[in-house]
Amino acid sequence: MRPTEVALIHPELCSAGPGVSQHHLRSPTPIVLGPPMVAADFGNGRRIQFMVFEQPVHHITLSVVDLARSVGWYRDVFDVKLLAERAGDNFTRTLIALPNGLVLGLTQHRGTLTGDRFDRRRVGLDHLSIAVPTAADVQVWADQLEQRGIAHDPLVRAPSGTLVVCYDPDGIPVEVYSPGQ
Repeated sequence: MRPTEVALIHPELCSAGPGVSQHHLRSPTPIVLGPPMVAADFGNGRRIQFMVFEQPVHHITLSVVDLARSVGWYRDVFDVKLLAERAGDNFTRTLIALPNGLVLGLTQHRGTLTGDRFDRRRVGLDHLSIAVPTAADVQVWADQLEQRGIAHDPLVRAPSGTLVVCYDPDGIPVEVYSPGQ
């Protein structure tokens, strides 16, 4: 974030506090503290300070049951580039890059049960969402998944965006998404 830029804070993130009604809060006054810190002054002693990240997410690492199977699936579906392989005492990891630059780490841990499957009801990852520019691009992805015989959910068009979801070999939902207009 350059010193002349500030981040906007959604009003719902700030409560008036005891004895102060919401209408007493004024709009936040941005205060640039210098990278990577920014603050917003809401008056009445209410100030929020937070860190700002200049880059998007660098990588996401997923635990998988069978590393070779998962690397093959992501390669076949998303045309990924192999970046590196790494082994530790209790794991083996392959780093891959999606065409948009997002790096995925696929990790097989020693002791993972071969029949284990992803369960979004457990704490942790709910799904992986990969952004594309337009709803038409999501449609192209849905068509490609269909033509290639890759199982997927029906295309969803909602005010919040358009998406199609397919599932990797461990059942992790991988969503191709374009925000609504």
